[in-house]
Amino acid sequence: MNSELLKRLRTAGKYQKKAIQALFPESVNHHFAVIEQECKAIFVEAIADCIKQYKETEPSEESHAAKKVDIM
Repeated sequence: MNSELLKRLRTAGKYQKKAIQALFPESVNHHFAVIEQECKAIFVEAIADCIKQYKETEPSEESHAAKKVDIM
């Protein structure tokens, strides 16, 4: 993608977030910030687990070998 397009999309996202925050009182916005941080932490943890599982189950060279199969 074009870097200018990505920059505009990020800016649009920031304005959307600010617009939603303007609808709620400041105390609720604090809760939104905490929830956002927790969601980011969960996402990072999930990605780390996926990467860890992928590395543990990486196919070995033996699994790439052709095997004879009898079909009856």
